[in-house]
Amino acid sequence: MDKNSLMRKLIPVAAGVAFILLSILTKIFGESNGANVTLFFFINNNQIGQLNGLMVALSVYGREYVWIPVVALLWIFGRLRHKRSAFLMASAFVIGIILGVLSKQIMAEPRPFDVFSQTHVLLEKPQDFSYPSGHALIVSIGALISLLTLPKKLSVPLSAEALLVSYSRVYVGVHWPVDVLAGWLLGGFCATFVVAEETKLSRIFDALVSFWN
Repeated sequence: MDKNSLMRKLIPVAAGVAFILLSILTKIFGESNGANVTLFFFINNNQIGQLNGLMVALSVYGREYVWIPVVALLWIFGRLRHKRSAFLMASAFVIGIILGVLSKQIMAEPRPFDVFSQTHVLLEKPQDFSYPSGHALIVSIGALISLLTLPKKLSVPLSAEALLVSYSRVYVGVHWPVDVLAGWLLGGFCATFVVAEETKLSRIFDALVSFWN
């Protein structure tokens, strides 16, 4: 195995281990203490009225209303490399959704507004658990795969959108900063795992391209 292949195998392992360690620490100590609370209130208490509408829009529409069309457009109108990117994103999204739902149920962490009544919540309060952020998970998968498979003129704006969506979830008061960090670590695992195992998925991709054509 050459050095590049080894790195492709090790990166998802590192991201997965980091996510598990963060989850263990979060389960032991909870989220409502220390730097997590300080950073949350630093962001949530410093909302800027002129930006609230944008942050709400990013938080509500920045996940599926952006990334599903991105995958569809890459597949429908893109060349083979764009279809490859769309396929990898869709594959990683499926894995991410499954792992994200399982993680929320295992961790069962309350949302910030369930702990602190002074939280400034700008949208309808979600009813599920807080850790990890499902929005950060999905947009990080999209961003990381775009960085690994698409030219910079596409990957950079997509990655910027992913970062803004992730920040907005804390800004509008529905997630702790650690939720977002966990979402990116789990998203990093899903994205790099799918890219590392691309050869094993190539038959499915080839069959889909053949059927599409």
